[in-house]
Amino acid sequence: MTLRNFGVSDQMEEELQIEHRYLTLRTTELQARLRFRSKLFTRMRNWMANNEFIDVETPTLIRRTPGGAREFPVATKHKGQFYSLAQSPQILKQLLMVGGMDRYYQIARCYRDEKSKGDRQPEFTQLDIECSFTTRENIMALVEDMLKSVLNVEDIEKFPIITYEEAMAKYNTDKPDVNGFIWVVDFPLFTKCDDGSFESAHHPFTQPKDEDYVYSCPEKVAKLIFEII
Repeated sequence: MTLRNFGVSDQMEEELQIEHRYLTLRTTELQARLRFRSKLFTRMRNWMANNEFIDVETPTLIRRTPGGAREFPVATKHKGQFYSLAQSPQILKQLLMVGGMDRYYQIARCYRDEKSKGDRQPEFTQLDIECSFTTRENIMALVEDMLKSVLNVEDIEKFPIITYEEAMAKYNTDKPDVNGFIWVVDFPLFTKCDDGSFESAHHPFTQPKDEDYVYSCPEKVAKLIFEII
């Protein structure tokens, strides 16, 4: 039973739940969510360890990285100098790869100042998997095997694959809700701004798929990047 049964609006109920969060956390639903999350992370860590990945924690306070999402600044004791909260440990990943850590992962906290994007949170957790000298197909197979194992859905066949353009044309979003798993591939490298300039559509640390277009026709460049839904 919720407060709506007593004539309380959805907005009022949400405000009351936030104000009295300790009471909301006692509900069966939230207890189940937290326990599921804990078990899921444990299974992920065990699977990664069994497949020769090491867990490396990277700093949260770093120097800002131009491009991609906006970052939250963190003041220091030195006037005019700031840290940034890592939008994702992207540069740190590259350093680890160059440094010889060719198979590592982390369950990372990420911080992004996404004021202009209503479907994104400013703070979230993601599983980062990093491999050197690999291919898109190898990574996709690895992630599929991991998800099937940790979610106990071994009977699922290979996940369907659609391109970014197909997703936008059919669903008008690059994160279509098609119930359960699907790969969305070939995201654009750049998007065109109103003033005719270009900005990175995603982080600029991946190799373009269509290198010949990078300078001649940047809006046509697709990246070797993919996302699982």
